[in-house]
Amino acid sequence: MASFVSVSSDEEQVIDLARFLNKLQTKGKEPNEEFVQACTKLQTDSKYVEVLDKLVDEHPLVFAEGSEKDIEGFFLIIISLAKKLPTAPASAAIDKIQTALASSIDDKAAIRLKLLNDLYNIMDDNPTFRYNLFIAIMKYANASHNSDLIIKELSSEQKLNARVKQWGISPEQTREIYKLVRDSLKEAGRLIEAYNWSVKYLATFDKADPTQLPEAASVALAAIALPNLFQFDALLDLPLIKQMESSKDHSKVYQLVKIFVEDTFEAYKAFIGANADYLKSVGLKEEECTHKMRLLSLATLGAANQEVPYSLIAKTLHIDENEVENWVIIAMSEDVLEARMDQMRRIVTISRSLQRVFTKSQWKQLSDNLVSWRNNTKNILKTMQDTRQVAFNKTQKA
Repeated sequence: MASFVSVSSDEEQVIDLARFLNKLQTKGKEPNEEFVQACTKLQTDSKYVEVLDKLVDEHPLVFAEGSEKDIEGFFLIIISLAKKLPTAPASAAIDKIQTALASSIDDKAAIRLKLLNDLYNIMDDNPTFRYNLFIAIMKYANASHNSDLIIKELSSEQKLNARVKQWGISPEQTREIYKLVRDSLKEAGRLIEAYNWSVKYLATFDKADPTQLPEAASVALAAIALPNLFQFDALLDLPLIKQMESSKDHSKVYQLVKIFVEDTFEAYKAFIGANADYLKSVGLKEEECTHKMRLLSLATLGAANQEVPYSLIAKTLHIDENEVENWVIIAMSEDVLEARMDQMRRIVTISRSLQRVFTKSQWKQLSDNLVSWRNNTKNILKTMQDTRQVAFNKTQKA
């Protein structure tokens, strides 16, 4: 098998590439220099775009016959040569290279994704190229089921927002990135993070848009379905989610998500009773929804009371009293509550509860708590300083 390495000048590298390809073309056949001669003439005539096109057109052969080292060496030289072209032809060449690398999701997908990433890193001085390549990388990773390989680049919202700012892209382009990030995280199985990016995507629509209502409904249903997601009141502030309330096709989704955000288990049971088989029709499992709604209702009880009788929990969750302790244990394991149970008094003492809805009143309460904590800390520090001063004075007198 041919092995391709070249450290020559630009002109020599083109000829080296042509000769390397010629070896692959004529493998087991009579030598034929026509391809090398054609590339040499284009290079001699300063037709740099045409010669690069001719070389890139042979990429299926490189992937079929070359080793990973050959493939990587071939494309890195092609990329470095393309970068030296003037802006317009360079853009066309980069597009062609990108298309070649993304032309198959089944053949050597990992090396193709690595080379797309190399292409992105090499084009570090052109924001437009970098934006287009970033989009291409995410689309290819998702399509080839290799999203886990790029998750590190997507996990930092701060880093991604810095890129968006550097690229100077439009709100529509930013929206596309958010959606692709969401798809990548979903493909990688990181569903909570994917949901968070879905919310960021919906939040880019500052006005209601009927064409986006199916997307909004999908995000709302995903929030309900995620077993470990218990706080999603931010959804109700989004224009697209609000628009579902008056939508013929999506009003029930709005009713359901509103129940899960802020209402009781009683309201949930009433909705199910009035809309038989609705959960199944939108891809939700009633058993899982019922489980989650009981935990949310328990969180509401815990947020409003320091002590909750077993009987009230049973009544609120529509369960027998002998099931209460099991549900409290589940809620504690899911980090919905911090509590202890008094079996003699049949009371649950709440030390912390999940806050389902964080409104202005909760922000005020948090602010008051922080002010109180700050004042208490100041008092403690002053007491310590006074005590030290007294001790110091006694030492001096002695």
